[in-house]
Amino acid sequence: MSLEKTQTRTERLLEEDERYIGAANKVRLFRAAAASASGSMITDPDGKRYIDFAGGWAVATTGYSHPVVVDAVSSAMEQLSFSTVASLTHPAAVEFARRILEVVPSAKPVHRKVGFGLSGSDANDGIAKLLPMARKRPKMISFLGGMHGMTGISAGISGHPAMGRFPSSTNVTRVPYPYPYRPAFGSAESCGRDAVRFIEEQILTTVSPPEHTSGILVESIQSDAGVIVPPPDFMPALRALCDKYDFFLVDDEVKVGMGRSGKMWACQLTGTNPEVMIIGKGVASGQSMSCTVAPAEILDVAVAGHAFTTAGTPTACAAAIATLDVVRDERLADNAAAQGELIMNSIREMAARHPLVGEVRGAGLIIGVELVTDQVTKKPATKQCAKLVVRCQQLGLLVHYVGIFGQVIELTPPLVLTRAEAMSGLEIFDQALSDVENGRVSDAELEAVSGW
Repeated sequence: MSLEKTQTRTERLLEEDERYIGAANKVRLFRAAAASASGSMITDPDGKRYIDFAGGWAVATTGYSHPVVVDAVSSAMEQLSFSTVASLTHPAAVEFARRILEVVPSAKPVHRKVGFGLSGSDANDGIAKLLPMARKRPKMISFLGGMHGMTGISAGISGHPAMGRFPSSTNVTRVPYPYPYRPAFGSAESCGRDAVRFIEEQILTTVSPPEHTSGILVESIQSDAGVIVPPPDFMPALRALCDKYDFFLVDDEVKVGMGRSGKMWACQLTGTNPEVMIIGKGVASGQSMSCTVAPAEILDVAVAGHAFTTAGTPTACAAAIATLDVVRDERLADNAAAQGELIMNSIREMAARHPLVGEVRGAGLIIGVELVTDQVTKKPATKQCAKLVVRCQQLGLLVHYVGIFGQVIELTPPLVLTRAEAMSGLEIFDQALSDVENGRVSDAELEAVSGW
């Protein structure tokens, strides 16, 4: 009798994935696969179901296969399967541009336009090219920990360790981002003001003079750095600095926008309006889409200066219009605020019996759970964090980890997440924390995953 274990469909698919798909495309924090999905649930090829607290890195804004989005994309495919905005416009592109301009706040009453792309990476890449060119000021300022993309320039303007592996020759000066749990200087309360003061007193007087600086690129909430929520006075102080020196404030809302923070845009949490907004990920519920909303002087500075043949397609624009409709009609920002409060409060209660939990923070359904091995020294619990992600997947919950030290569990569920799904996911999260703390996840179980 053969004692060989029968290979599951998922195992076979993962084996073929390893054979045919390059590692440069992957951030695999657990071994799983998707065959179908609906709402906030994913099913693998063998029928195992997962509650999705990751949302495909915050892409699944309206959940999976929302009927309004499915209908819009299907109709667009039947009517006009493709048209390139680069040379031949179409009604959906114009309608979406008009619609997004209506809901993106602006610092100044100027004529704004929309630039189309395929991902947050190319949108940030474009603004790094076009903004200095339009303003005739070659330099920009961004923040340590910032994650703005994987393309050449967007990686170069980022401040995340994952991008630090690659050569960079960008014209950006990176400065500390206010991180209340681990302030680079000052205190948890003052680090936002201190960060802005550092820019003005040090950076502008040494390496990036105001007359050569076109703008400041920032995330209202830093996501991949560890879901870092700055003090509420940081963004207004940054806005005031930009006004003082005539800089453009560029707000990267790729991961935190479209209702995820409990507001339509995370910058609205502090009433801070930018000149430029970068939008991606969840803007089209999983269709390939990004957009830049900026003054016309920026996006008109160079004909074909940032054009892509497959940007702004009819299907992507139809999905984006439908996403705007669903976010508005189903009040998904409000749901994000309600479910996010439930999740954060529940995990804070768990922290009383789980010494691994150092801090729980976030806004709406962008939530970070920072893990530490010591509550006093705040030593990052990097290995335990990776184990927790693996254990959650084994138990039926999908989460990701982020953070400069790989020590923060990031929760970005679809904004359609129900209270019942949130409670079920929290039960699994609680059990997984106990299993990791009690040594039930071996080091060997991390060998099959790659991580950051």
